[in-house]
Amino acid sequence: MASLERNDEFDDLKAELDASEDPVKAKKPRKSRKKESEDQVKAKKPRKSTKKTTLRDYVREMFAEKKCSVKKDSEKSPKEMELFKGIDDSEPSTSHQQLPSQDTMRDEHAVDEICNSLKRFCTYMRRGKSLKTDRDIIKMISSMNRKEEKWKHSKRWEWIQQKSDDIGRMLAHIIIAVKDEKYVLSKISQSCTDDVVKGLSTECSKYTFRYSIEGFSLVKPHIYISTSFLIHFLVNAPRLKSLNLSGATNANMNDIVSVLSQKCLVLALDNLDISENNLSDITCSSLGTLLAIFPKLKTLDMYKCDLSGVIIDAMVRECVNRNLMLELDNLNISENNLNDITGSSLATLLAITPKLKTLNISSCSMSGVIIDAMVKECVNRNLVLELDNLNIIGNKLNDITGSVLGTLLAISPKLKNLDMNYCSLSGVIIGAMVRECVNRNLVLELDNLYIRGNTLSDITGSVLGTLLAISPKLKNLDMNYCRLSGVVIDAMVRECVNRNLVLELDNLDISGNTLTDITGSSLTTLLAISPKLKKLDMRKCKLPNDVVQDMTQHFQTIDGVFSYK
Repeated sequence: MASLERNDEFDDLKAELDASEDPVKAKKPRKSRKKESEDQVKAKKPRKSTKKTTLRDYVREMFAEKKCSVKKDSEKSPKEMELFKGIDDSEPSTSHQQLPSQDTMRDEHAVDEICNSLKRFCTYMRRGKSLKTDRDIIKMISSMNRKEEKWKHSKRWEWIQQKSDDIGRMLAHIIIAVKDEKYVLSKISQSCTDDVVKGLSTECSKYTFRYSIEGFSLVKPHIYISTSFLIHFLVNAPRLKSLNLSGATNANMNDIVSVLSQKCLVLALDNLDISENNLSDITCSSLGTLLAIFPKLKTLDMYKCDLSGVIIDAMVRECVNRNLMLELDNLNISENNLNDITGSSLATLLAITPKLKTLNISSCSMSGVIIDAMVKECVNRNLVLELDNLNIIGNKLNDITGSVLGTLLAISPKLKNLDMNYCSLSGVIIGAMVRECVNRNLVLELDNLYIRGNTLSDITGSVLGTLLAISPKLKNLDMNYCRLSGVVIDAMVRECVNRNLVLELDNLDISGNTLTDITGSSLTTLLAISPKLKKLDMRKCKLPNDVVQDMTQHFQTIDGVFSYK
């Protein structure tokens, strides 16, 4: 080796001498053989491991990842009894120390059971054709999610239930082995009979397995959800934050609440949507008890649930009896018949939901008398509401007191969106509301005001101008089909000019009003005092031709859209 290195050095030295004598013929010094061999070693890529993951390895990994373990008091199968025969933890010996612990042996036996279930499942899904290798089974199981088309055929899942007697047990094993638990549960939820649920629950308990799901949604129309499945799911999904059961059928809310209450469960749900379910037969205290079970609930949606005012009254009383202060910031009870609800009950509901920001009670057949009583009770309790959004669309409020509406605005100082479309309001009511606000020196935070479809033929332009003055941040004003006249709009603009107002309006909709007597100059002035206006909707207003020409020409010079046809 030494002589080889000397020869290499000699060759390198000779090359340097030749280069110094003839630079043209100069060549790069040749690398020594030793260095070349080192470079070749570095250039070689490391070989990939040829070790293949077996099905047992995959299942063992998922079993550990989901923090499963076999309960010590769980019933042992005959095979387990044979495995544990002769092992006594109370008298350790040298031979005992060399053996795996009972816990490890239990878990390993569980891995074997799950592997067998996966093999059976894959055979069923392939209509009797078994997969030959562990790799194929792992690939099939790990791809079970919503993106894979091959799993979307419901008939395959139905076929499995026909082929297997212990489907609940097998499905529990499948859920442990898959990444997307939510997908598998959504596929099996519609066909989970009480027997299937019993098998699921037994295996979940045996392996101390809990679902890691945080959000679950079943919103297909007329979907069948068994009561036992929902109870099982809620009991075994401790991390659940959002549950959407809109339109689910056959789920008995009374039974669900009763079982959860008996188990003394307190769940950390943030969002619950049970809208479009028939809750007309729910017991008086069940909804209040439901809120006690979900004390951290922030959004509750019970839209179109056939609720009555009596049921809501009872819900509120149950909350008061339990001394509950709810965390709700969004409550939707729209499209229920609440004509028999009491105003004091609504006020109490607002009192026990001090963080409520959005209240939707649209189309609830409520009268102005109910709203009057609600506001008066709030005032008596010295309540200051946190409401950002109030939706009372479609309630018949023709008998409401205008000053009460003004008081409602006063006790809701943060209100940004007020929707009173189609509420049978009159101009007199809106006028009284504005006067109450002025008397209280209110400056409203409103961004959006919707009063379309009300009969405002008797309103004055100065009232509308004053409304704009006390709502300096208003961006969207909708007075569509309110029976306004051109004279009223002219007077509104004059009032704004007299007050030196510069409006923040982005959108103004006064379509569907008969404005044949409006003047073009007032509309031009309206545009001048609304420099941020992007859309002015005056369709079906029967505008005079000269007004249309003036407006069309003006809109060619500003960044906006003028609709008039």
